[in-house]
Formats: sequence, structure tokens, C-alpha cells
Amino acid sequence: MKKLIFLIVFILAVLIFHNEALALVLQWGGNVNYYEQVQSNASWNTAKAAAELMTYLGASGHLVTITSQAENDFLNNNWNVQMCWIGAYQYDKLDEPTGYWRWVTDEPWGYTNWSPQVGIPQPDNSGGVEDWAQFQLYIPAYGAGVWNDWGENGDWAQLSHGYFVEYEASDIIPEPATLSLLG
Repeated sequence: MKKLIFLIVFILAVLIFHNEALALVLQWGGNVNYYEQVQSNASWNTAKAAAELMTYLGASGHLVTITSQAENDFLNNNWNVQMCWIGAYQYDKLDEPTGYWRWVTDEPWGYTNWSPQVGIPQPDNSGGVEDWAQFQLYIPAYGAGVWNDWGENGDWAQLSHGYFVEYEASDIIPEPATLSLLG
């Protein structure tokens, strides 16, 4: 009986304190990078800092950068949490609402998938404070995987349900048993 109780306590401890071990990390064939979705009500800056502290197979994470429709579709087809932060932010407010967007990795800004919401196409800089981007998995009538600019703090941040982390395949450290295969 003591062994059973110990086993149950151990399993509960693992589930409570090591959620990252249970995270779904997937590799996308388009760029061979790895991705995961973290559920959280964190602000964009908190999510960015947390993503940069995460590692997978030795590679540091960052908020996801989405540079193609195929990559956007990969995220949309593999996770189902609404409104997740992505690594896009507006660094200069001189050309509102569409100008000066960039990725946290400084990759070229080209592909976008802003929501075409009728009457309020995105980005719209509602309230003059929406300088961070969210990935929205499904909005009726506007499709799946569309983006929305959103506020970073206060009530706006509470409506974010997580963030996507990307791990660059080029930063992956091979396990020792596979090193001989690289030669």
C-alpha cells in the first residue's frame, strides 16, 4: 500500500512540477525547426522572456516567427488554443497601424496573415496601444490562423491564452550517440 501511495504522489509531483516534460513539441518539415505552444495568460513581454529561457535539445527558444503560409498552416493545424502571442511587434509608431512591424529574431518581415475582418481589418491599433501580434486559431467568417494586433498590458493581455515557442534546428545539439552519424 505504501508503494502505491508513493507512486501516486510521485506521478502527481511530476504532473504538477514538470509540465514542460508533457509539452507537445513538434518538428515542421518546412524548415525542420521545432515548435511548442505554452498555455499562459502572460503579457507579450513576459511571454517573450519566458520563451527565451526555454530550451529543447540544447536550442534556446524564442517567440515564433511565421514567414510563410505553410508555417502558419502548420501551427494552425497542430494546436487548438485561441489567441496565442507570436514574435511580431511594432517597434516604431510612426506609421500606424501597418508600419514598422518586425520579428523578435530580426528575420525579414514579409509574409503576414492579418485578419481581414470586415469593417476592422487588422492591424488596426485599437485604442492606440496594439503593438504586439497574436495568432488566432479560428475566427468564424475570417478563417483559421489569422493574426490580430493586440495590447501588451492590462485587460488586453488577459485575453491571450498562451504563446508559441520556436526552436531553431540549426541550434540543436546532437545527442552523443548520434555524433558518429554526422561524420
